[in-house]
Amino acid sequence: MNYKGLGYRTRRFGTKTILVLRPQPGVAVRVPPGRYEAREILVSSMDSTPEEILERYLYLEKLQSYYFNIFLPRDLEAAGKRLPARDVLRSVETIIFLKILCLDFIERRVREFNMTAEDVLWECDNILGVQLNGWNFSRVFHSSLTPMQEELLKKLGVPKPPVAKLSARP
Repeated sequence: MNYKGLGYRTRRFGTKTILVLRPQPGVAVRVPPGRYEAREILVSSMDSTPEEILERYLYLEKLQSYYFNIFLPRDLEAAGKRLPARDVLRSVETIIFLKILCLDFIERRVREFNMTAEDVLWECDNILGVQLNGWNFSRVFHSSLTPMQEELLKKLGVPKPPVAKLSARP
């Protein structure tokens, strides 16, 4: 069977569901001796369909990818020189938790666009802003938004920012 680009087979053993995953869809062909195809085995006690189990597994895999690409070794090395190890670990845990929370929030809000959080961040990356400060005011202006950027910001609950329009002096 196929699910989101993965091939899988399923078996039930009592209350457990066993799923054998392949990296590509379709029926597995017999592999010559000495060669192996990468496979993963999932064991679940959930009373759900194989597709629901795979959806949760893929979601967990996505969360793990968020976890592993946060810090560069230099960042941790610099923090480790200035702070006790316990404080560094607490800080890293907090940052990871906030990143997962934010990216999950973004993906839930824009689910209908079939975009990942990284896609949304990439789409909104070219929004430019400038802050103007006066004696008793401060205002931020942004570049013109594309229709997609407007829709994404609307879904995320972000009000449409004011646009700076430049004109020649009269």
